[in-house]
Amino acid sequence: IYTAVLNANRKYVLARSVSCIYSLVSIIFISLFSKKMGVMALVLAFPISYFIQLLFVQYGTRQYVKIHFTLNCFEHETKDLLIKLGPVLIGSATIQINQFIDRMLASMLEPGAVSALSYSAVFNDFVSVVFVSSIITVLFTELSETAAKSDNIRLTKFLRNGIININIILIPVSIITFMNSTSIVTIIYGRGAFSSDAIHLTAQALQFYSIGFLFEGIRELIAKTFYAFGNTKTPTYYGVLSVVLNIILSIVLSRFMGIGGITLATSMSALISSFLLLRSLKSILPEVKFSLLFSSLGKVVIAGTIEIILIFFLSKISFFDSQLLKFIVTVSIACLVYLLSLKFLKCYEIIQLTEKIKNIIRRK
Repeated sequence: IYTAVLNANRKYVLARSVSCIYSLVSIIFISLFSKKMGVMALVLAFPISYFIQLLFVQYGTRQYVKIHFTLNCFEHETKDLLIKLGPVLIGSATIQINQFIDRMLASMLEPGAVSALSYSAVFNDFVSVVFVSSIITVLFTELSETAAKSDNIRLTKFLRNGIININIILIPVSIITFMNSTSIVTIIYGRGAFSSDAIHLTAQALQFYSIGFLFEGIRELIAKTFYAFGNTKTPTYYGVLSVVLNIILSIVLSRFMGIGGITLATSMSALISSFLLLRSLKSILPEVKFSLLFSSLGKVVIAGTIEIILIFFLSKISFFDSQLLKFIVTVSIACLVYLLSLKFLKCYEIIQLTEKIKNIIRRK
C-alpha cells in the first residue's frame, strides 16, 4: 500500500529500491547464521527484511499519508475497494492454480523437469519484474491520473507510447533469450551438481518462455488500463480464460514437446489473452486506433530481424574462450546494432529518447 502511494506521487526510485533490502538481509543472515541454523536463517530473514522495507516506505510516505484509527471500518471507499478487489483476487488465484498444474504436469515428464521449470521461471520472473513492471508502474500512474480527468485523447497517446516502448524493449530481450538460452543457463547455473541434462532441460523451457515476454508485457499494460477506469472484471474474465486455455494447451503440448510444451502453452495463452484484451479495449476507449501503431512496430520488427541475423553470425565466431565474455560481447553488439537500426529507420520513440539524453547532458 505504501509503495502504491509512492508510485502515485512519482517517487519510483524509493518504491523500487527497497526490494534490495531483502537481498541484503538474506545475504547477511545466510553468512552469519546458516552454519548454526541451516535453512531457518533464510526463513527468519524473510519477515525481518519485509519489516525493514515497511519502515523505509512508511518514512518515505510521511508527507502524503497519515494513519488514523476509526471504528467505522466500512466506509463508502472501503466497500467500493472490496467490490473491485473481488475479481482481482479470483484472477490471482487462477494464476496460482495454473502454476500448480504446470508443476504437476512437469512431474510426469523426465526426471528433473520440475526443477528445470522452476529455474526457467526465475528468468521469466526476472524479465517481468525488471522490464515489464518498471515500465507499467510508471505508465499506470499516468493512465490512472489521465483516466480520472476523462482526458481520453491524452490517455490514448500514453497507451500507444507504452505499447511501442514495450515492443522496443522486449523484442530484443526475447530474441537474445531465445537464441542464447543455453548460454544464459550455463552462465548462471552451470556448476556444481547442475548437470548438462539439467542445462538442456532448463534452456528448453526458457526458450519457449521467451516467446511470450512481449505478450505478457502487453497483457499487463492493457489490464492496467482497464484498472485505471475502475474496471477489474474484464481483465479477470480474460485472465481466467487464459488460465483455462493454458492448462488445456499444457496437457496437449507436453505430450509432444515435453517441458517445452508447458512453457510454450504459457506463451500462447499470453498471446491470445493480450489479443482479446486489445479487442475489448474499444469498449472503454473508443478513441484508440491500433493502425497508428503499425509504422513504429514495423520498424521495430525490421530492427529485430537484423538483430537475429547478427546474433546468428556472431554465435558462429569463436572470439573468446570464456562463454560469459562471448555472451556479453554478442549481446552488446546486437543491442547497439538494434538501436542504430531503429535510429536509421527514424523510429520516433528512439529519436525522442536520444534528444532527452542530449538535453540532460547539456544541462549537466
